[in-house]
Amino acid sequence: MRIKVKIMLFLMAFAAVTLSNAQEKTSEFEVLGNCNACKKRIEKAVNAIDGVASANWNKDTKIIQLTYDSGKTSLEDISKAINGVGHDTKFGKASDSTYDALPGCCQYDRAGTENMEASTANTAASFNFNVSGNCGMCKKRIEKAAKTVPGVTNATWDKETKIINVEVSNASSTTKQMVSKAIAEVGHDTELDKAETAVYDGLPGCCKYDREVTKNLEASTAKTVASFNFKVYGKCGMCKKRIEKAAKAVPGVTNAIWDKESKVVAIEVSDASTTKDNVSKAIAAVGHDTEFNKAETADYDSLPGCCKYDRIQ
Repeated sequence: MRIKVKIMLFLMAFAAVTLSNAQEKTSEFEVLGNCNACKKRIEKAVNAIDGVASANWNKDTKIIQLTYDSGKTSLEDISKAINGVGHDTKFGKASDSTYDALPGCCQYDRAGTENMEASTANTAASFNFNVSGNCGMCKKRIEKAAKTVPGVTNATWDKETKIINVEVSNASSTTKQMVSKAIAEVGHDTELDKAETAVYDGLPGCCKYDREVTKNLEASTAKTVASFNFKVYGKCGMCKKRIEKAAKAVPGVTNAIWDKESKVVAIEVSDASTTKDNVSKAIAAVGHDTEFNKAETADYDSLPGCCKYDRIQ
């Protein structure tokens, strides 16, 4: 009798484990976003759902990988939670107001339907040109400025190519020069016009694109006697300003230029006693890891979301 009871208890336990395993699922789907701030927001929303065991969103592939209990939640429920914090998925779209409330660095390019509405005016011509900018907030600002020009029926800026495509109802009365000037007036350099420094400086940090390098090449009153360079980790125009400002605060530094693509800062000094180590430590102190020094975790954590580069373990 005891053996039968033991067998029954074993079978019941086995059935419970089997049922539990049957309900645990893994899945993945696309979630739109840009940066580490997006990653934290998306994963926090998903992990708050009862039944979710793990969630990992990759900012490069835009794919979230999930382990969840299908008896407690579903992909549709998970998608709704993600939409609720401002991120579009393959299953649903965030409300415009929630998307608009995201920080500029997090305003990803949405499915391009918002720029594809049929215009009541007939498009007679189109042209394109280069416009500098960084993010989704830049995109909205640039396109809005272009559309304020009389005769523009549509404007679409691509943040990867930095090209704006403009459609107009009258090629002779609405010119490329007119649209370029309107965009420069809101702080964005174009291939035809440069924005006023004061307007550029008034842009949010995540929108501070790299302007022409010549601004960093003014002749210094102090004579340059040596130069060196090293790697500094960062992401955007705001990082560039912070890194260069920290470097230039070191006595003896006459110039500093950080390139966000190569992640290399080029330093010129008027005194050979101003060393690479001095400058590296000053940059690490404002939150940016270098090839020689690692920033304190507290300094890194205090950086704006758009500046949170991927750290090397």
